[in-house]
Amino acid sequence: MVEGQSIENLIRVLMAFPGVGRRSAERMVYFLMIDPSKRISVLTEALHAVSERVRRCRTCNGFAESDLCSICSDPRRDETRVCVVAEPRDLDAIERTGIYRGLYHVLDGLLSPLDGIGPRELSIEQLLHRIQNNRPEEILMALSSTVEGDATTSYIIDLLKSTGISLTRLARGVPAGGSLEYLDTRTLSQALTGREHIVEQ
Repeated sequence: MVEGQSIENLIRVLMAFPGVGRRSAERMVYFLMIDPSKRISVLTEALHAVSERVRRCRTCNGFAESDLCSICSDPRRDETRVCVVAEPRDLDAIERTGIYRGLYHVLDGLLSPLDGIGPRELSIEQLLHRIQNNRPEEILMALSSTVEGDATTSYIIDLLKSTGISLTRLARGVPAGGSLEYLDTRTLSQALTGREHIVEQ
């Protein structure tokens, strides 16, 4: 049984994390309280380091510890291809496949009018500006196959279809309603390899 308002507050903070229910939060708190002087101190230092050092890459909007992330600053990456993802964790999922060697653009979410998320809340303007300046050959829409993901893909495609750039999306091997971060590497690799043209040139 957990006692004390401080512990209860910590449990509620941890429960705000995705996928963390009360039991998981309680287990984390029990773990921290076994040796609080050491474990809480280590956690606090790690959180402080992230808060102080991690920022957004000025090119792709992913996480970085300098102005450019390791992908955008890598001269071996294919600059003619830009893969559009919703969140930094989706970028990580695609990188784990080892298939894609282009660059990325992180939108920071998906269009969801009911939740008050419109185009201005996402980094769509930054994407358009980037495309205008760099003129990539391919834009790969790698958004989850959900209502919000499909709506965001359609919105961006409408903005880009007159540019003459090749517009593709992940093959439909990605299950409807599925999130990229939960897909196994094999399924995601096949979806990348078999990506489809959205607008025929």
